[in-house]
Amino acid sequence: NTCLNLVILIHVSYVKEHIYMFGGESITVSFKAKRSIVNQILDWFDGNVEFSDVTPDDVVCRVRVNHHAFKYWALQYMQSVKVLSPASLVTEVKEAIKEGLQQYS
Repeated sequence: NTCLNLVILIHVSYVKEHIYMFGGESITVSFKAKRSIVNQILDWFDGNVEFSDVTPDDVVCRVRVNHHAFKYWALQYMQSVKVLSPASLVTEVKEAIKEGLQQYS
């Protein structure tokens, strides 16, 4: 029974960090978001999020999440979020946005 509980706990943790079912490492990501999407952030990350620097319009969020999954999540919400760290992910998101814009040029 203890073994089963441990497996369930590991699975729940894995699902929280892998919002899209990508394999690979989880990283800690900071991003700024419009406060209007806070409920969506809570839903996506299943409460696995820390909030700071709250203003009337924005909030800084910190999550532990799969690297590749978060990139696609940030692109999905690019009108409402800005990745702050890690720098490598900021660069990846910027490049993906540039490539996407080229499709419409």
